[in-house]
This record gives sequence, C-alpha cells and structure tokens, in this order.
Amino acid sequence: MIKDMKKIYFIGIGGISMSGIALLLKERGCDVLGSDITETSITLILEEKGIKIDYSQSGSLLSKDIDLVVCTAAIKDDNFEFLKAKKMGLNIIYRSKLLGEIMKDYKIRINVAGTHGKTTTTSMISKVLIDEKLNPTVSIGGVYEYINGNMYIGGNEIFLTEACEYTNSFLDFFPTCEVITNIEEDHLDFFKDINDIRNSFKKFINLMDENSMLIINNRIDDINYLIKDYKGKVIYYGFDNKGYHPLNVENGDSNHYHYDLYNGSEYIGKVNLNILGIHNVENSVAVFATLLNMGIPFEDISKSIEEFYGTERRLEYKGEVNKVKVYDDYAHHPSEIRASIKALKPLLNNNQKMYLVFQPHTYTRTKALFDEFADVLSEVEDLIIIDIYAAREKNEYNISSNDLVMNINNKYNKHAIYIKEMDAAVKFLCDKIKPFDIVVTMGAGDVYKVADNFINIMKNKNNI
Repeated sequence: MIKDMKKIYFIGIGGISMSGIALLLKERGCDVLGSDITETSITLILEEKGIKIDYSQSGSLLSKDIDLVVCTAAIKDDNFEFLKAKKMGLNIIYRSKLLGEIMKDYKIRINVAGTHGKTTTTSMISKVLIDEKLNPTVSIGGVYEYINGNMYIGGNEIFLTEACEYTNSFLDFFPTCEVITNIEEDHLDFFKDINDIRNSFKKFINLMDENSMLIINNRIDDINYLIKDYKGKVIYYGFDNKGYHPLNVENGDSNHYHYDLYNGSEYIGKVNLNILGIHNVENSVAVFATLLNMGIPFEDISKSIEEFYGTERRLEYKGEVNKVKVYDDYAHHPSEIRASIKALKPLLNNNQKMYLVFQPHTYTRTKALFDEFADVLSEVEDLIIIDIYAAREKNEYNISSNDLVMNINNKYNKHAIYIKEMDAAVKFLCDKIKPFDIVVTMGAGDVYKVADNFINIMKNKNNI
C-alpha cells in the first residue's frame, strides 16, 4: 500500500513518533508535508529536508492530490484538520498502522514493548546493531544523539522500533522478535485495568509465529498465561535466576553499575555500564538476551554497551552551573519515578540537597495513580510540583497538582511546594539553590524547560 503513496500529510508532524516516519518516507521519495502547533528543533530539521509545515493548523496544505493523511491516537475526532481531510474524502490512517505497513518491508522486525524502559532498551540495541555494521532502520520514542535524532534510516533487512501499548497501537505491527520489559498499570484513559493491559500484551505476543523470538522479563506476573498460545522461542531475562541475569552487581565510583552476566548457571562475561540506575542493569540484560540470540558475540555487545551514555530526557545530565548539577528525566509513572530517585540519590553527599521539580502527566494518570504518586514522591525532601501537563485531555476529574502536594504533606508530614507556573519554579530554584546542590526536572510534558531556563539564568547571573 505505502509503495503507491506519493504525497503524504502528517497532522502533528513535529512529534517524536511522527517526525521519524516522515523523514523515512521523504527518504523513500515521497512528497511529505504536514502541520504542527509551533516551530521546534524537530520541525526545523524536517523543513531543512524539504518538508513543508503549516503552523496555523488551518489545513491550508491539504489538497485533493494527497494520497494519505496520517494522525496519532492523540488526535481527536473533532480536530479541525482531521474533519477537513475527512470532508475532502482523503484516505486517513493512524500512525501505528502506517508504521506496521512500513515494517512489512523488512525481514527482521524487532519490537521493544513494556510500560517502562522501551526507549533506553531500543537505543542500546540500535547502537550495537549499528556498531556491528548491520545497518538497521531504527525508530525510537526519544532523541538519541548517536543516531542524531529519533530515526536512523538504514537498509531493508532489520527494522527496530519501540512498540507502545496505548490504544493497542502495537497490535498494528508485524514483529518477528519482541522484547517485553515489564507490564504495569498505565494509560487508564484507554485500558479498563491491569487485566485489560495484560490481555493486550497477550495479543501482541500472539502476533508472532513459530519462527519468532520472545525476550521477556522473568519478573512479569503469570508469564505462563501470556505465552500459553505462543509457538515461538521464549527467552527469559531479569534479576531472577531464570534465563539471562546479572550477578555480583556493584555500583562503581561514578554511580555506574557493573555486573557478571549469566544465562542460568553459565557465566558469560563482565558488563560495565556508563548510565545511572539499577533499572538500567535490567534493561542492559534484555539487550544481551536479544542480541546474543541473534548471533552477535558477547565481546562486541559489551563494548558497544559500555560506550552507551543514554538518551535525551532519560536521567539526562544537562550540565553544571555555579557548581550545581542539573538532570532531566522523562519519568511519569510511579515505578519510573521510584527507579529514577533511587538512581539519583547516591549522587548526594553530606548536606547537599536535591530539588526535584515534578510535572504530573495527564489528569487521568494523576487521578488513577494518585496514592502511588504521593507515596513515591514523599521520598523527596525538597519537592516542587507544577501544574499537570494536560496533553490530550481536559480536566474532567477536578484534580490538581496542589491536591497531590497537600496529600503528600498531610499524609507523610513533608514540606512539598506547589508552584503553578514554570517561570515561578525557575525563580524559586535560583533563589534557593546553593553550590553542590542538585536540580532534577521530571515528567513527560515540557518540564524540561525548567532545567533549560534555570541553567540559562544562572549562567547570565554569573556571567558564565
């Protein structure tokens, strides 16, 4: 189907998930154009590649000769451009279906799924495949400096992508190899409950045939239920001793872990990481479990993994200003937040403070996991919570960040602070911060701007 498409329009072309596909289709010779809310670093890259973008979102670039209009699951039925394209009789497709169609052209199709860890695990795998000169085509749900963005356009043998469960998008894919990092309660604006989520993952696994390979975290509940109808090869990994697992895990001088990798009782080799977090030990084991079973030597994987320094917005070190280190992290689910806090706390010495600016992501998630958010955020002594990032939602739940702050303070006897605006949060940090303290911004919205603005203001303040 895609081969016959000459002119393709993307609604929201500047999004991480959309821009990479747009570039891939442009590389394939398609006339690509689209719309977005505002100019960003990503849209500028697209425009440099010759892609026209309408920032008015008026549908001015929509025309009868467009073969395909692409939108994400976040686009609502009342979206102006969606309605205009529909009225014009244009062929409309969701991003996940388009990605699935593109995927069909590749022999080996690796899908990395799970509630957490997809971007880091996918990025690690991509680095090894590129270093091995296997020339993969890669789609990542974040910016990875090694591939200069979120899309690496390689050959037509291997396609590597993240596979998100939201709106069952990953059921539009055609994997020959799946990596499942974990299955937890999330996206409850779409799923009914954890059982509904698990059923979706079961369907995802059953997309593969008997010639395929499933790499699955051995700590996922009731794996036997998930795989009972699956006919392909199953490979286990994780912190439990079943399958691939780490032993003798140690945290080095730079808070980077190293460990001995085993498969069952078989010793494979020593692994050294250069990224923070015990959760990334488990992510790296998933990478070894996948690539060793693709025939790549341990020594080659290990060398590439040791040279992996993370992706943008995943415990990203933004820099140091006035002896204050600044980090930014995408964590927006209680489990992710707990893992990131655990990774960051060893950076503190003596009387250093860690100021954490958290931005809840969506009203639905905040409401559904309210108690879990309060519990994990209570672990932070110097906590600032800014307004909820609405994303695709309206506040139908009458919930606010201040509700979360009050709950943390009353239930856990803490002193969390609610600051409505990002600019006010930046000012608060600038007034309070002392040398050797740490600033962390956290959330899946635009809270990273607090880190960026804080650094810029402090630099100007000190004429750096």
